[in-house]
Amino acid sequence: MIHKTAIININNFEKDNVSIGPWSYIYDEVIFGNNNMVGHHSIIEKNVCIGNNTKIWCFVKIRENTLIGCNSNIGDYTYIGQNIKIGNDTRIGSGVQIHHYAEIGNRVFIAPKVFIGNDRYPQIGEFSNFVPQSVVIQDDAIISASVNICGGVTIGQGAFIGMGANVLRDVPLGAIVYGNPAVIKGYRPIHIDENGIHFGPIGHNQKCAICSR
Repeated sequence: MIHKTAIININNFEKDNVSIGPWSYIYDEVIFGNNNMVGHHSIIEKNVCIGNNTKIWCFVKIRENTLIGCNSNIGDYTYIGQNIKIGNDTRIGSGVQIHHYAEIGNRVFIAPKVFIGNDRYPQIGEFSNFVPQSVVIQDDAIISASVNICGGVTIGQGAFIGMGANVLRDVPLGAIVYGNPAVIKGYRPIHIDENGIHFGPIGHNQKCAICSR
């Protein structure tokens, strides 16, 4: 359903089960999949591609040339900068800021109020020379609430970042880090079987969602 107050600048817009809420603005050359939802008062700029079954909630802004995979979820009041890549089955909480040119993998969990930057040495004025430094978050990583990730950092596959951490350097595969600045406190158990490589749970009483170990 397209709400009557939504503004859609796409010619011949015909997709199955796409819902766009009131007062949302969709620029040209946006590609929707099937079963998408856009909440009210959201803005999606040019050349954005959104995969099937992905939900974008309210007051979200998605800048140009961004790719979002299938079965993902973008929470309220989130900003996604230009030239961002977000994988499949990824969850992004409310109030998150992701600045260009970040790359976020599959099955990544990003909790509310996470900040993902792109400038390690901010400066303005005549002698400033801003060159964006992208953040890479690899598959299966978990980023807890209110984490700040500095530009140029890579978060390894399956890593866990604790609440409120300030991440200033790369995090290796499966590492558990937290603090200010964030430091390695341990590693998640790694399981390798017919399902490939995957990571055990954080809590002592939890079981792996893939192999039940």
